[in-house]
Amino acid sequence: MKENWGIIGHQNIVNYLDNSLKKEKVVHTYLFYGVKHLGKTTVAKKFAEELLGQSTGSSNLDLFELNLENHHKEIKIDQVRDWRHFLSLKPFGKGFKVGIIHQSEHLNIESANALLKTIEEPPPKTVIILVTSSWQRLLPTIISRSQKIHFLPVASKIIQETIKGKVSDQKEIKEMVSYALGRPGLALKFCQDQEFKEDYLKLHQQVVKLWSVPIAQRFNFLNDYLGNKELKENFNLIDDLLHHFQFILREKLLSLYQLGDSQTIKSSALIKQLKIVSDIKSLLKFNIQPKLLLENLLINL
Repeated sequence: MKENWGIIGHQNIVNYLDNSLKKEKVVHTYLFYGVKHLGKTTVAKKFAEELLGQSTGSSNLDLFELNLENHHKEIKIDQVRDWRHFLSLKPFGKGFKVGIIHQSEHLNIESANALLKTIEEPPPKTVIILVTSSWQRLLPTIISRSQKIHFLPVASKIIQETIKGKVSDQKEIKEMVSYALGRPGLALKFCQDQEFKEDYLKLHQQVVKLWSVPIAQRFNFLNDYLGNKELKENFNLIDDLLHHFQFILREKLLSLYQLGDSQTIKSSALIKQLKIVSDIKSLLKFNIQPKLLLENLLINL
């Protein structure tokens, strides 16, 4: 096996999947979940390559990757029907047929139920990989019938080693690694897309200022940030915003601990704020209006 399949971090996941292949204990449906930019999609593609014995970068007749179409809010039933039909056909090769659904949290109720039928009665030698950054939004029956693979943040040292050849300035490398918060995909995007990096830092500075402005200005920021988008469109925006809050709160706590001031009222307030961020992530799956949850966070800054 190529060293860790060329993946940044996630050695335990790669080992598990590789051993499943070697022992012929591959299951029909995998659910790759975790926050954005961790490398879930990269691992899914590499796993497909190992299953098929062929690069996913070339034309592979036994692989079907289903994506959310541009400017669409949902993965629609027609897309899933085409995907299911592909999986029902015999493999062109001697191995598996693989179906990947990216951003599977965007399945609507019809398409999710169609997917469930295939999961419940999968064609032989078929492997389904669902990739999501919001697993709570999937049908519970889909979740319960999948082998769940939880992707966690990657150690900063590993990310730093990865990007040091792409950026010459050591200070900039440390800054990118710090902002990435264990997300190798985010660190790489900083290196590859200057406009993305600038937009990210601009939003970050806006969030930093929220601690020093009146509540009315905090609410104005939130209104401008979310706009009039529907709930489903807001999930990604909220995830990005909470990422910034987590980073800032951790930095503030770390600063207090380094000063030996961990028992102050200020540190208790920061811990409370971190808990609110965590609670928001948990409550989003219940379709509660996220704006109300975020307003509660802004009140408690």
